[in-house]
Amino acid sequence: MSKDASMANDYHINFSMQELNKILSLVDKIDASKLVDREKIKVLINSNQYIEFISKVVDVQQRHVVRYLRELMLEKIFWDSIEKPLQNISELSAAGDLRFNSITLYLLVRALAPDVVIETGVAHGKSSAYQLAGLHANGKGKLISFDLPASGNVALDGSNTDLAGYEIGHFVPPYLRHLWELNIVDSLIGIEKISSVKNKRVLFFHDSLHTYDHAKYEIQLIRDRVSLIGIIMDNYDMDCGLALQEISDDAQKEIYICKDMGILLF
Repeated sequence: MSKDASMANDYHINFSMQELNKILSLVDKIDASKLVDREKIKVLINSNQYIEFISKVVDVQQRHVVRYLRELMLEKIFWDSIEKPLQNISELSAAGDLRFNSITLYLLVRALAPDVVIETGVAHGKSSAYQLAGLHANGKGKLISFDLPASGNVALDGSNTDLAGYEIGHFVPPYLRHLWELNIVDSLIGIEKISSVKNKRVLFFHDSLHTYDHAKYEIQLIRDRVSLIGIIMDNYDMDCGLALQEISDDAQKEIYICKDMGILLF
């Protein structure tokens, strides 16, 4: 996304870049011998600005944001289940962002308590696992995911689709899979066939092809079919972000930006 385009939206609310850099610096110093993702939660709990930002995004008291994080820290079955997958994907240069976007996703799912989350783009399934953990903690909800078979080719948006031999979604723990519907199909085809979410509160997470046209079409298809409570967009700083900006402008709703994640709630 061009700088001029990103500045054109009057509804941007950005997380403090200074605090973000501080968090990332602390995350990068975590002892690799520890379960890194669990240690990240401690860093986030100690960031008053992060807690305040998430509280503002989802309109819940800050103490609830902290409680969600503490509950995730204590979810032993989750950490036992993802320890090996975390080690596996942390060794891959193309595994994507392994800092704290997935934890932010977990918080959004916990606080917004959707009936259904629709996710486009799965890859290893780290984001899927955290969203499912949020639904599991809420005691309700289902995740419907769409992805294409890993080809190993570079996609139109420049991303690498190689999973180094791992299956799509291998990261997702077995105990959470009953909440998950994984569809290996183009999202634009799969979304058109969704029929089980009528009258449900739906949260949409875009993490597939990050082009403007693809993201716009995905969002249009979903908005035509479901009662959408919000859109979360990974790699918001790419061209796909322009599609979210258009909706923000039309609805006169704020886009909250945390790192490279854009969040628009209705």
